Amino acid sequence: MKQLLLMIVAMILGSVASFIEPFWGLFLYYWLSVLRPQYMWKWALPIEVRWSLLAAIVVTLTTVLNYDRVFQRSRMNPISTLTIGYSALLLLSILAAYDPAIAQVWGIEYGKIIFISLLASVIIRNLGQVKALSLMVMLMIGYIAWEINSLYLFHGRLDIYHLGYGDLDNNGAGLLLAMGIPFAYCFAVSSPRAWQRWFCWFLAVLMLHAMIMSYSRGAMLATAVGAVWLLLNHRPRIQAAAITVVLCVVVSVLAGQEIRDRVSSTFNQTRDYSAQSRLASWSAGWELAWQRPLIGQGIRNSGQYIYSYGADRRGRTIHNQFLQIAADSGVPAACVYIAILFIAIYRLQVSRSVCRSE
Repeated sequence: MKQLLLMIVAMILGSVASFIEPFWGLFLYYWLSVLRPQYMWKWALPIEVRWSLLAAIVVTLTTVLNYDRVFQRSRMNPISTLTIGYSALLLLSILAAYDPAIAQVWGIEYGKIIFISLLASVIIRNLGQVKALSLMVMLMIGYIAWEINSLYLFHGRLDIYHLGYGDLDNNGAGLLLAMGIPFAYCFAVSSPRAWQRWFCWFLAVLMLHAMIMSYSRGAMLATAVGAVWLLLNHRPRIQAAAITVVLCVVVSVLAGQEIRDRVSSTFNQTRDYSAQSRLASWSAGWELAWQRPLIGQGIRNSGQYIYSYGADRRGRTIHNQFLQIAADSGVPAACVYIAILFIAIYRLQVSRSVCRSE
């Protein structure tokens, strides 16, 4: 009952605040998208209520009502321009898909994500709003990590590996937790009070342990790459060295022998069936991408044919985002997607340099 009351209060407060400032409607939507309470508390919430859809309607309506104020400072930028172009390429792949029914279902899901991201690009206008969203993401992923850890420590349940989280499999859930760790690091090194810093470090450890329990090698690799970048750029360097030592000790304690064997098996594909299936999927994805390089097979259509190109079973996902996009929607769509990522990274680096100079 308390979960339902929380959702109702959050929806009311977020909706009312959104009429004053559309950002809070966007905040509400992303809060629901990250936490996914309809999954975590599905036993306490009415299944017929689509909370995210209600939040999306609220933020869209309030943006329209505040059109003059929202759009007076907005302007097109390379990322929003490329996102619109990427949407057009996805639409083309839907229209030319081998199985339009599958493509349309996934196309609608992608359309929702892209629509909200374009709204966010005009609604978010200052650093305070970015910090508010970042804090929310850290706290929500931290709470998810707490739930996953408590199920494991107190009940012996490894749900994240067997069930994933929020309609995501173990790989998607692991990546969600991996993306939360940099947010925790950011607030841990920038918070003004000691208790806040220790709290953020605690959340980072929770996320790290939950991510390890997902057994997702992709999430582990992403975390390792991100950690190396953070430590190389951390100042003072003696503190970075100390964090590195502590991190190595923590990971060695948290990762049991079974997890260490799984990671090491990545480099021994002759013994690891999962690793072999990944290589076969990548090879099949590459061939599918160049069979129809301009428009692809259709969104999520590659799984219909991947077995004929050497994958281990029918319906296998390619397990590589770039190859998946190229096979489903064409090489140009994959190139645009990569360009969006590179521009985002470049802009973040520029913003970081500006902040350091001030």
